[in-house]
Amino acid sequence: MKKPLIIIHARCRPCGGGVFEAATNDGNDATAFFSNSNIYPKEEYDKRLSAAEELCRSLGIKLVSDEYDHDDWKDYIKGTESEAEGGKRCEKCFEYRLMRTAAFARDNSLPFSTTLAVSPYKNEIVVNKAGEVAAEMTGATFIPITNRKREIWKESVRISKELGIYRQKYCGCEFSIKKTQ
Repeated sequence: MKKPLIIIHARCRPCGGGVFEAATNDGNDATAFFSNSNIYPKEEYDKRLSAAEELCRSLGIKLVSDEYDHDDWKDYIKGTESEAEGGKRCEKCFEYRLMRTAAFARDNSLPFSTTLAVSPYKNEIVVNKAGEVAAEMTGATFIPITNRKREIWKESVRISKELGIYRQKYCGCEFSIKKTQ
């Protein structure tokens, strides 16, 4: 018998595979929620959304795509644009995306989690705090990923390579893309 449905914020395909597999292996019926208005340019967003769709199809997981609104995201993080990668801008970015995920989860009476905490490039304490803040502000229930992080990340990389799915070269926003050029 399946456990209750869980909404999982899908950041990108490399992080998603292991998280979705772990959630469904634990008996949950998961739905991915792609909410990433931070991604720039729109063509990059479309590539990542397509990769997430391909991954979810291959794993038999439903994917719901949030509205892309980069201008709204930029308004939310305003004043943090010059922050270093991993600083206040990233905290605000996590909050923005997880707030939207939490609202979707609340509206569907479901708990939520995120693939963000699995990445070795993200601070899981900061990510989980953003999830808790989003839950508190919306009334949704946040389920943090606090164990098996390395195991889940390795599985995510394996799945993405096996499926030959697009892997991005930068976090997503125009401020992080500058670091890769």
